[in-house]
Amino acid sequence: MNESRDPHSTHPQNPSQLSPQPPQPPQPPQRSNQPGEPVSTYQLPGGLQHCSKLQPVLDAPTALERVRQIVRILHEPGGCPWDGEQTNRSLIKPLLEETYEYIDAVETDDRDNMREELGDMLLQSIFQAQICSEDSADPFTLDEVCDRLVDKLITRHPNVFQDDTANSNENQALQEAIDADTTLQLWERMKQQEKQRTSVLDGIAQAQGALPRSAKVAARIRKSAQPQRFDEAFHLNTENETEQLADELLDLVRRADASGIDIECALRNRLRQVEQAVRTIEQDSSEQ
Repeated sequence: MNESRDPHSTHPQNPSQLSPQPPQPPQPPQRSNQPGEPVSTYQLPGGLQHCSKLQPVLDAPTALERVRQIVRILHEPGGCPWDGEQTNRSLIKPLLEETYEYIDAVETDDRDNMREELGDMLLQSIFQAQICSEDSADPFTLDEVCDRLVDKLITRHPNVFQDDTANSNENQALQEAIDADTTLQLWERMKQQEKQRTSVLDGIAQAQGALPRSAKVAARIRKSAQPQRFDEAFHLNTENETEQLADELLDLVRRADASGIDIECALRNRLRQVEQAVRTIEQDSSEQ
């Protein structure tokens, strides 16, 4: 009978020649996979293989579910005191900060930082969902959020998804001669129908900064059915220098939108160049 051998072992295989080995600690139970289910290769950080609190993390069938489990453990009693005190409102600032940090990583082509910051953004979404699921008045789960998102992505892409029993000519007409800009306009029209919006400005977040908000207003008006009708709204009476400067900024935003330029992105990138130039000047001054 052939004995099983460890291909990485350099020790003799005769048991009488083996040196006494210290007893090995028991290994944590492995999650049993269903037929056809990929075997998880996730390993807990060193020194925590026998932490019973982390067993739900080990048992999770997917990487996303592992994140959900660790967030739940941290937020529930017996977890992290800080995490346990957080609310949807208290997490708004971290959500914004993590979003901007990811944007910075993308715009500077920092792939390694993108991996981390995208994870931090995912954490914020799942943390928000965990708190929502515990609300006493109107609880909802991440599964409900995901299903609602899938429904939205399907219904807002009639050019991609059609009933196979529908008129083939209609299906073909939806798919033909549609580019990215037309698709975006179709998305906006479907959104307006679903939400029963009465104004082209409905749904623009009031909490965002003035620059991105003004860019959104300009884009909504440009993509409306009659953009010329709203042009007079930008020609208000100007009574002082403050309003004049604001009007000049709005004109720049509208020019950028008409040219397909993301004005906030352009300003961020230009400001990043200015900041680098300032640091270079500071370094040159310190070396003199």
